[in-house]
Amino acid sequence: RFAHAQAFQRLKATLQRPWSNPIAALDRCRDKLWTHQILAGAGVPIPQTLAVQSDTDRCPWPHAAVKPRYGSHGVGVSRITNGALMPHRAESLQGLEETVAQRWIDGPLLEPPVAGLALRCLVQRDPVQGWYANPAVLRISASDPIVNVRRGATACAMESRFEQQTCDEVRRLALSAAKTLAGQPGCAWTVEVGVDIVLAGQR
Repeated sequence: RFAHAQAFQRLKATLQRPWSNPIAALDRCRDKLWTHQILAGAGVPIPQTLAVQSDTDRCPWPHAAVKPRYGSHGVGVSRITNGALMPHRAESLQGLEETVAQRWIDGPLLEPPVAGLALRCLVQRDPVQGWYANPAVLRISASDPIVNVRRGATACAMESRFEQQTCDEVRRLALSAAKTLAGQPGCAWTVEVGVDIVLAGQR
């Protein structure tokens, strides 16, 4: 869970430092396209995702989020409408990166209205009890559809805005995603996974 790739590379080279997750897991989970392929192949619900091949590629869905393939903090992420050109490369914290596009999922309507919402669920593995999904954190933005605390979104407990049944389903999905990723080659000793989840709603 290194937010900044340059810091990750520096620490990766210092082998005597302790790690909570295998380096292979940290490397691979930074790759949004690889993560999508693994989760989709395992039947975990995930938005349609594709690699943007060139600057002539156009958005095939009503809306899409185009983002740096290895980026973080919402840097370089843009919302594209159907038929619009999708940038092949975008600025990230590490500089220009190739991009991926994900089909935009319209979330549920909230009161007061918000421009965007997303969830983060931290899944951890206890040596005795096994995998455990912590209560999800809801991030909302009143003005920005790209939801990230770095971009001004606020965070609160998911339980404060949604019914318990929905919260339980989010934790179930987060557990499924974490176990799937931990089951990949080189990732068996993974002990912590942060899973981002979007909610689909009626519009």
